[in-house]
Amino acid sequence: MNLTEGLFTRAIMESSSSLCLWALTREAENKAFFVGTQVGVITTDSQTLLDALREVDYKKLKVAENTVTIATFAIGNILAGLPFGPVQEPDSSDAVITGRSYEILESGDYNSVSTLIGFNSNEGGAFEQYVAIAALILLEYDLQLSRFAPYDLTDNDETKTLVGTEIRLHYFGVGLISLQASNLITFADVDQFVRPIRETVNLMSQYGDVYYYEFSYEGDLGNSDRDFEGVGHGEELNYLFYTGAEADDEDQLTRERLVTLWTNFAKTGDPLSYDYYGVLENVTWIPNTADTNTTETVYYLNINDTLTLETNPFQSDWEYYEDIYETYGNESYYTTY
Repeated sequence: MNLTEGLFTRAIMESSSSLCLWALTREAENKAFFVGTQVGVITTDSQTLLDALREVDYKKLKVAENTVTIATFAIGNILAGLPFGPVQEPDSSDAVITGRSYEILESGDYNSVSTLIGFNSNEGGAFEQYVAIAALILLEYDLQLSRFAPYDLTDNDETKTLVGTEIRLHYFGVGLISLQASNLITFADVDQFVRPIRETVNLMSQYGDVYYYEFSYEGDLGNSDRDFEGVGHGEELNYLFYTGAEADDEDQLTRERLVTLWTNFAKTGDPLSYDYYGVLENVTWIPNTADTNTTETVYYLNINDTLTLETNPFQSDWEYYEDIYETYGNESYYTTY
């Protein structure tokens, strides 16, 4: 039984989906017990751990979480998921999400509703300044090429090394990764956001309408201190929610467009159903469906200074990764724990 049936009628997903590698925490139980050891809770029993952590001061708990996060990134694979985030639940009568996301989306065994989903034009742009700080961690990627293989591709170590080597050469050549901040951000954008989100569109469109977008408007409201091209992760939120910041005329227009599209979709399922402020320019936004054949053409709305219906974003990167998954992938392993 799907426990979410009837709880919602539409879904909006910005810059993520359950196929995004960064958005799934793996080995969550081990990390929880690791946090426990940092605050003096030594146990192998989950309930005992939970009860004890509830008694720990939140500041002390936050320090412990930070310690585990740093350790995870230092000795693990930073491309394999956040240390603390969404998890897949063990099977039980009251579990909401169990099993592998790819298999669930492919089969349609979920609460299928109309969906609005997309990404920002340079999700990782805001993190480029931290590349030099992470030089020692990135050195591990120069030495362990298997880490470049998508975590959900396969559990075969030999294949991971082969694929990781190919991806490393494709995006970085032979130079040190820590000296290629721009290439690193491009790789991370495709690997962690663009490819998995587009694959989500492919799968979900077989069972319902999927409105796909790219937010590429570079405004001060999104980032008033921009030192990179494109729109970074989370910038669109400053147009959807009031932050107290002043908006110039162009930013205000973009704000009205986003709020109009999003609220239209939430209320009616059609982001173009009303144009009270006259800001939508009579644009066409074709939803991706089972009839539009997303394997050939995927439609998306490019939200920039103007609104433009376009097709197949980041196509060359998409085709490159499609070939990787078709050649080396193991579907039974996709989005593994």
